[in-house]
Amino acid sequence: MMRFSAKLLVSIIPILSLLVCTSSARAESTEMTCYVDGTDDLFKVYPRQQVFASDRFAIYQLIDGLTVLVINKQTMRFNRLSNLNLLAESTLDPEMPPEPYQYFTGSCR
Repeated sequence: MMRFSAKLLVSIIPILSLLVCTSSARAESTEMTCYVDGTDDLFKVYPRQQVFASDRFAIYQLIDGLTVLVINKQTMRFNRLSNLNLLAESTLDPEMPPEPYQYFTGSCR
């Protein structure tokens, strides 16, 4: 009986720690508005889009994985890279081929 309890406990601890770490990392984040340098453009980032967080950086996946956003948590500056050449047509004109990449930088609040 004791061996079964120990095995069960050993198998449950990693699962529980993963759940706790995931929920606490996402709880830190709140909805943010990010402003693109040199333009009036802005976009929203939601906690559900966060895929990784460390002490210094938060990484988000946007547009169904076509865009990666990295935010420096100390400065709130961001780099956003979109790989739009995986789309069937341009996001600006459906008659044109897709843009290869979009790169933006700016700050979030």
